[in-house]
Amino acid sequence: MGTAGRPAYDAYADWYEGFISGGGDYLRRVHATVTDLLGAGEGSCLDICCGTGAHASVPAGLGWTPVGVDLSGGQLRHARGRLPVARGVHPCFVGAFADWGHHPSVVVDERYADRSRSFDSWNTSGVRVRVGAWHLPLADLVNATVAAGLRLVRVVEAGPGGVPDLFGLLALRDR
Repeated sequence: MGTAGRPAYDAYADWYEGFISGGGDYLRRVHATVTDLLGAGEGSCLDICCGTGAHASVPAGLGWTPVGVDLSGGQLRHARGRLPVARGVHPCFVGAFADWGHHPSVVVDERYADRSRSFDSWNTSGVRVRVGAWHLPLADLVNATVAAGLRLVRVVEAGPGGVPDLFGLLALRDR
């Protein structure tokens, strides 16, 4: 949460909309990863941490009906024009514990297990230094997915030079 119980991204929603909608290599890689992860299909596709809905066109273009969930009402204000949305708490996988300053080497420190909020980031002009984040170790994320009654189908990591900076998972609720 941000100040006074307000989600941190609310104060930066308009900035983030311009930032993420600007395109660039990272956005193209995210869209390629989502395309690879989902493939063509039909039915509902839940976009957890949907933010401004900037990725909604990808599952929609594959035949899915994307539905977004995010904690930030400010972000959802932008997302509503792109997909149906609901406001809810979601997990985050972020990397205050990872120093990407000497890419392709990435240094991971002891903060990987720290689940507290952090504004630490190797990128002093990025999203994390503005809004902070709560890290969720991968084991916790996968276990929360299974505990929610979802069946884990596939997990992907992607990044330049074989060093992942994207993580995605496909989980389905059996009917």
